[in-house]
Amino acid sequence: MDKSGRQVELMDPKLSRKRFLDTLMGAGGLGVISVIAYPLLKFVNPPARSSESSEWVDAGPAEEIQTGGFKTIMHASGIPLVLVRRSEDEFIALEKKCPHLGCMVELEQGEMFCPCHGAKFTLDGTRITGPSPRDLKRYKVEVRPDGHVFVGKEVG
Repeated sequence: MDKSGRQVELMDPKLSRKRFLDTLMGAGGLGVISVIAYPLLKFVNPPARSSESSEWVDAGPAEEIQTGGFKTIMHASGIPLVLVRRSEDEFIALEKKCPHLGCMVELEQGEMFCPCHGAKFTLDGTRITGPSPRDLKRYKVEVRPDGHVFVGKEVG
């Protein structure tokens, strides 16, 4: 009430309800965008992990992979790799992450390619074409006396 005894309305209820609903809708919209955008960003740019792990990963028996064949494995540091058998006694392990923008490369018809921007690599990781600035990263590989293939640290 003011000095003359009249009741004074401090806020218009319609205005405050409208402002409340506008704020609620805006926050809801941001929530929906966040829920959609976060997984997409994590897919395109996976979390950085150290490739300096000294642990060796057992990729299984060498006999499981035929000459010219490959197997996808997870490195001890959490990085996905492709293990390729080039000959009877030669294996090569390559990171599946494209050096251009970090998309996961795929294998098709004897070569590796990046589905994001079209970079192509040979099965030894050498860049053939595309926007990638360098070859795929290589990892140490050894076949132990028990016949199992082990993958270690990044080469170079």
